[in-house]
Amino acid sequence: MPVNRIDSRAYALGLIHLAEACRALPRVEAELIAVQEALGERADWRRFMQDPQVTAEGKRHAVECLVGEQAHPVVIHFLCLLIEEKATQALDEIIAAFFREVADQREQISGELSTPVPISDARLALIAREAGRVIGKRVSLRVRTDRSILGGVRLKVGDFVMDGTLDHHLDRLRRRLAS
Repeated sequence: MPVNRIDSRAYALGLIHLAEACRALPRVEAELIAVQEALGERADWRRFMQDPQVTAEGKRHAVECLVGEQAHPVVIHFLCLLIEEKATQALDEIIAAFFREVADQREQISGELSTPVPISDARLALIAREAGRVIGKRVSLRVRTDRSILGGVRLKVGDFVMDGTLDHHLDRLRRRLAS
């Protein structure tokens, strides 16, 4: 294995064990989603965290300012560990591995639901239940708000993808009219 290759699964399992030991797994799950969304919306923050010119101390300070007292200490410790290990560029991959491992432990499959606006818990539960019926497993969904979507939702669970976005329908109509 190359020296700079990040073992996302190992980081994910370590985080799961730490979160379980602190009895904070549900909170850590929610906060990781929030961290990932914040990074997705803030390209400048992502560049800052991956900039080799910024010291580890500067990055730790930025993490503490960004998540501060709001985040569980496990999440702050995890982010600081990634900074120390120079592994922040693999954060998305590690978070994805984290959710896969949590889903495996719960004997379910995890997926992602992209929406243009936040949705209610009841709506999310309905979509997860229907996706589970189609796939034949219990489905756990993370919601990602994607403001670039005009309307509708995009669901990805394993290899199963259902794109019910307005963008997708308009693209299909455009191709149909062009042919």
